[in-house]
Amino acid sequence: MRNTIKLSFTTGFKTGNRALDIQVRILMGLFQDLMDAYGAERDADEVADLERSATAYFSRYVTEQEQEMTATGYPSLSHHHLHHQRFAVELKTIMQEEDIAQRLILYAGYLEEFLTLHVMTLDKDFSRFYQARHGDRVSPPDSARPR
Repeated sequence: MRNTIKLSFTTGFKTGNRALDIQVRILMGLFQDLMDAYGAERDADEVADLERSATAYFSRYVTEQEQEMTATGYPSLSHHHLHHQRFAVELKTIMQEEDIAQRLILYAGYLEEFLTLHVMTLDKDFSRFYQARHGDRVSPPDSARPR
């Protein structure tokens, strides 16, 4: 089964926070690599490595974002945190799916919801809150820095 889904970071995904936008671009790249691996029915070890990379980076993204929210007194932190938890659980559930074709389908739905609901709505809300207090002054968190 070939993956025909191609993720592209367009202006619609920009949150208004440069560090957050870098993190979303990195996540999208990892998610794309994973979907391509599912679609190409790659070796199980390679897929497992990609899954570990994607979940590890997602975890860093969540941790760093919530630390910034805490530091700035973001009033919707608990709501945002619940969404982070839900997306993390869904990601783990998808990766446990035995059928690779089904996993790819579930993953595509997960990405659509994560990008539209979370990034384009919740992350943009946090970015507006942050900018109102700090302007465009932002230092990229560790996970946004090139290695």
